[in-house]
Amino acid sequence: MKPSRLQEHLSTKHPNGKDKPIEYFQEIYKKFQNHSIIVASFKKQHAANEDGLIATYCISQLIAKSGKSYNIGETVIIPSIKEFISTVMHQDIPEILKTLPLSDSTVKQRIEEMAVNVEKKPDKYSPKLFIFHAIGRVYHCR
Repeated sequence: MKPSRLQEHLSTKHPNGKDKPIEYFQEIYKKFQNHSIIVASFKKQHAANEDGLIATYCISQLIAKSGKSYNIGETVIIPSIKEFISTVMHQDIPEILKTLPLSDSTVKQRIEEMAVNVEKKPDKYSPKLFIFHAIGRVYHCR
């Protein structure tokens, strides 16, 4: 924003801040960035997204092991999970489940990614335990 426009904005919209030094506004900006509620909500959302990603890989592995069609994820698995959560646990369906990517193309892509990892290092993998790297970490799907 142009300095003249900023000065005009401060005098019309925020008259109590027009005579404040720039350090005052920089301090407010730092406090806003370090606000614990904002940081905590982003961390919580990131953890939920990461857990959802891990779940899609594990479910894709189960689909591959079963030999069923890849679209079983959207047609059977997601509705089954929703029904279980609402009936047995008496809870609302979490937001992460509403956005769980289990379309046939996504499942196919996940299976191909896991297959490439197995082909590169077959000596490290046992048939009972599949290890894959997602987001720089090692996860175990049982």
